[in-house]
Amino acid sequence: MRPLALRTGLVIGVLSGLCYALLYPGLSGAFTYLVGVYVALISFMGWRAMAGLRLVGAAWRWTELAAGSGALLFIISDLTIALNKFCFPVPYSRALIMSTYYAAQMLIALSAVESREPVEDYRLSKAN
Repeated sequence: MRPLALRTGLVIGVLSGLCYALLYPGLSGAFTYLVGVYVALISFMGWRAMAGLRLVGAAWRWTELAAGSGALLFIISDLTIALNKFCFPVPYSRALIMSTYYAAQMLIALSAVESREPVEDYRLSKAN
């Protein structure tokens, strides 16, 4: 679980709590607890994916950026589903949900590809 990135976890935790507070009035029965558990799990996933990002002062790899971006898009996709189901109709929800979901899946899959060169050292070579 390195790097721990407690500040990142705190920010994501607060934002997740606010999202759950927005959803809570529309929840009933078992959904009250199940949505809370799901929000906690997806928040943990987002925290761990974003904790690996090192954008300042250190060499970063595109796989880290892909993992963090994929997690963020996955959270946006699931939040759109929840808002559409429990709070209010989201305009163009189907297109928004599917585009963010598939982009997230692609980025998360790409994050598993080994990157050996830090992005700051990457140079494009001219085709001869």
